[in-house]
Amino acid sequence: MRMKIGHCDQCERDDRVIAKTIPSSGRWCVDCNEKRLGEKSPRKRYPLNKTPKPTGEAALFQALWSTRPHRSFVSGTPLGDEMSAFFFGHVMPKSTYPEFRLFDRNIQFLTIEEHFAWDSTGRDKLRSDPDWDKMFSLEAELKELYNKQYRHNG
Repeated sequence: MRMKIGHCDQCERDDRVIAKTIPSSGRWCVDCNEKRLGEKSPRKRYPLNKTPKPTGEAALFQALWSTRPHRSFVSGTPLGDEMSAFFFGHVMPKSTYPEFRLFDRNIQFLTIEEHFAWDSTGRDKLRSDPDWDKMFSLEAELKELYNKQYRHNG
């Protein structure tokens, strides 16, 4: 599912992940839509009789949250005091580099919009923005390390 980035008609902020378009009141970002839904929020992903498979990410995310400054790695934007899974971005995708899924240097704090951009926007577009240089530098360093550790014979 592709998410849209745009202007939220409720909080009047730009570059927001748009969750819902309501004919009577316009486009709502994820935060404003969650406030609107309140207790009716559809965030419950798993049926009561099925729990998600543990990956180890939750414990690692908690440890990183308690030891690192709560600021975006890319922009330095403060992330607040409340932890959200959206703030934890994998520099190298866990689907392609599963051995680095729980490698702490592969996980960096990002704003929701930055996380979406990193995972969904074409990398060429991000490369032209100097704010992302630090992320691309770390990605190159991690790929080199990964190749030395896991692909040295291939």
